[in-house]
Amino acid sequence: MAERTRRLGQEQGGTTGQHGGAPPVEATPPAPSRYLGEAERIHIADRLRERATLRAIAAELGRSPSTISREIRRNRHPTNGQYRPHAAQARAMARRPAPSPARSVRTRNCVPSSRTT
Repeated sequence: MAERTRRLGQEQGGTTGQHGGAPPVEATPPAPSRYLGEAERIHIADRLRERATLRAIAAELGRSPSTISREIRRNRHPTNGQYRPHAAQARAMARRPAPSPARSVRTRNCVPSSRTT
């Protein structure tokens, strides 16, 4: 059956043959998140050590140069001026708001309980 199907596809110019079919779909990179992630912050630190320009770093990450500049300015060490990606990520996580109590109650009511009564 598979052989017959393969032959039919070739005879009729199916998508597996050389005559036709849609062109391959190019994968588009995902849009950057609103917030910088830890991997992006580490990339910034690595490229700064390599003395890359802010514009080059921004282009590599698909971000605005002002975003990179702001990130570096906010998260430099106060005395030696080095950019600290892990401290920056920790500060960003600490700034995120805690989940609202109303949302966690709704979620808890929607999830079935694993207890047996």
